[in-house]
Amino acid sequence: MVILGSGNLALKTAQLALEKGVEVAAIVEAGPEIRGDAKLASTLVGAGVPFILSHTVERALGEQEVRAIRVVSIDAEGKPVRGGAQEIACDTICMAFGVVPNIELASVTGCRILFDEARGGWAPEVDGNFRTSLPNIHVVGEAAGISVEMHLDSGIAAEQGRRAARAIARSEGLPEETEPVPAAAATSDNMFPAARAWLRSLVEAGGMEVVVCQCEEVTRRELLEVSPPKYLGAGNMKFCGGVASLSPAGRTSQDLVKRLTRAGMGHCQGKRCRDQTMMLLAEATGAEMANLVPGSYRVPVRPLPLSIMWAGEETEEMRRTWPIWLHPVEERAPGYASIKAAESDHGKS
Repeated sequence: MVILGSGNLALKTAQLALEKGVEVAAIVEAGPEIRGDAKLASTLVGAGVPFILSHTVERALGEQEVRAIRVVSIDAEGKPVRGGAQEIACDTICMAFGVVPNIELASVTGCRILFDEARGGWAPEVDGNFRTSLPNIHVVGEAAGISVEMHLDSGIAAEQGRRAARAIARSEGLPEETEPVPAAAATSDNMFPAARAWLRSLVEAGGMEVVVCQCEEVTRRELLEVSPPKYLGAGNMKFCGGVASLSPAGRTSQDLVKRLTRAGMGHCQGKRCRDQTMMLLAEATGAEMANLVPGSYRVPVRPLPLSIMWAGEETEEMRRTWPIWLHPVEERAPGYASIKAAESDHGKS
């Protein structure tokens, strides 16, 4: 395994891999220094894990499966240095240089979502007891934002849950625990700048033809030129002038760009490309991340097999009344008689 990134998530991943008997061929970091916990990094070095700093990925090598990765040294601006490429044999590449909060449920319930770099990007607005903008909804753990400490200390999220539970108990008039409640852990660093630095270096080294949305096969170029993916066979139907020529409201709306390019419309609902897309839009338009409007979600917020949502074959009644079966009504409801008449006159389609 080659691990990209050197923050606490990457270091913990390397530690777990070694414990499970997986060889860590290298930890690659785009920055000039190791970003994560110094003690854990030292332990990994002692276990023989090589750290390759100031490098980024130029290409993953292999056909049906990964056989190696080609990395290239980069300068302070993230641009490749001529003659600085090397290949590392591996069968697995793990990207561990950025983490985003799981905000889908909070978003679809209507909680106010704000951009907070220190919490990993877009996250629900919460108070000291993790109450959201909706008074009956609390959000804790990685759904409320992620800090570098949380990868090393699971107790942080657990304490957030206890604080929220105490607040709910107070609001319901239940007796409170007498033990003091410690303040939520402060964030000493965050991962968002590291993720943006990685993306810049990947674009410099890999170019614009790299796929950014795997579900819909949208490349970086197609995204920024606002053109449909090639598989649609629409030809060269790019939006003249690209994303920068959209209206100020359009170029800051991920939903609009998603509708024009299909980036983020796949089964994962943008889980793998959402924040990368937003960073590319920010770089291309010069907009601040906080001024961009992230894309919306739809229920279910996780992909589900049809076998879960569909218990069996449609009933005859369901087929006969398919226009209205999602909203059960009595036969005397307005419109029902006309539907029945249309079925008898024209049959069922």
